[in-house]
Amino acid sequence: MLVIGATSALESVDSALRRSGRFDRVFMGHEGALPNWVVRSGSKRLLDELHASRHLADELARVKRQKAEMADELAREKRHNSELAARLNYSEEEQLCSICMSQPKTHAVLPCLHKCMCATCAARQVWNQCPICKGVCRRLRRVWE
Repeated sequence: MLVIGATSALESVDSALRRSGRFDRVFMGHEGALPNWVVRSGSKRLLDELHASRHLADELARVKRQKAEMADELAREKRHNSELAARLNYSEEEQLCSICMSQPKTHAVLPCLHKCMCATCAARQVWNQCPICKGVCRRLRRVWE
């Protein structure tokens, strides 16, 4: 283990830290007074740890962004699916006879052209009004798609 302590005011360092056995070597002097092997190995190790921690922080941020984007996309998909299901249900109801609500629409009222009745309801009685617009019903016609 290599422990390096540095100060610009040696007299302000606690005497318990300066006593013998705490630091094996004491280098005093101007900048660059430390041996090259100490500076190179210590700084390289510190720089490597700094780069590794930055890389991990960047990776963590990237993963968090991806997770948030996936959650947003999932929420959009759920909204889209619920809207689609609502549209499908609405269109199924829209295709049912306006009178009995059980058979598909097959007949249209003339002259308004509302397709609103199944064959059973169209044959059941004479219609004077369109069930949709309450307009005059002159005839009923079978409609094919």
